[in-house]
Amino acid sequence: MTRRLSASLSLLVFAVCLIVGMESGNTLGTVLSRSLLAMAGTMVISLVIGTMSQHMLDESMAKREQEFREKLAAAAAAESGSEAAGGAVADISATANKSVGKQGRTDR
Repeated sequence: MTRRLSASLSLLVFAVCLIVGMESGNTLGTVLSRSLLAMAGTMVISLVIGTMSQHMLDESMAKREQEFREKLAAAAAAESGSEAAGGAVADISATANKSVGKQGRTDR
């Protein structure tokens, strides 16, 4: 997703630079060179920012998952005497494991 967003943003910047450059009366070579430079710079900057934000989100999700698993384990330990509660905790745990697997990214 990071690459798609950075590519879209850089193409938008390229188009805006082309339009503004042509409207200002610059030569075609000047407009194209400045537009390409702006596109490349935007691509690099947006890739860096996107990668940093993706890592931040991944770390946050891992922390929340760990907290959830700790709460689940504490609830299971607190109610280990009751079989009905133990079965409910096992059902919750199975559901949690299924939903965590569905959050995988395919954009790497």
